[in-house]
Amino acid sequence: MFLKKGVNPVVVLFGVTVPKLYLINYRLKLQNRAIRVLTHSSYGADANELLTELGWDNLETRRQKLKAEMVYKSLNGLTPNYLSSKFILRGDVITSYNLRGFENKLAIPLPHTNYYKNTCSFGYSGAVLWNSLTSAARQATSLTNFRRLLIKSDMAFM
Repeated sequence: MFLKKGVNPVVVLFGVTVPKLYLINYRLKLQNRAIRVLTHSSYGADANELLTELGWDNLETRRQKLKAEMVYKSLNGLTPNYLSSKFILRGDVITSYNLRGFENKLAIPLPHTNYYKNTCSFGYSGAVLWNSLTSAARQATSLTNFRRLLIKSDMAFM
């Protein structure tokens, strides 16, 4: 229990609160080192096997799950207005008709630069991530249910 709640969230929080691209390699090394220390493994041990043994997600999957949770909270009024206003449902923007494939999908804002598209925009990357979720996950009725559906899915949309 300590492994799941004690060490991994610290590494992930470090990853979420400081979203600098040049720190990704450092965070990955930090997680791999923590895994090896906690499992008393040698430096040459495969970190991916140790991740599976501990039941942890890799950092990128964990970040994507946290981002998906934040989008869910934003769409359901569980965040401040400055986050909630970043997302608009597709049906509200494009048409008032009930079209196939539009259930709880978000309108994706047009990125003006690749920098905006790839790195710094929560509005863009969150909308793309949300639209790639399963229909069941997008229609979850509670945050707990949404988290359960995220755990069930293997995040194959990444």
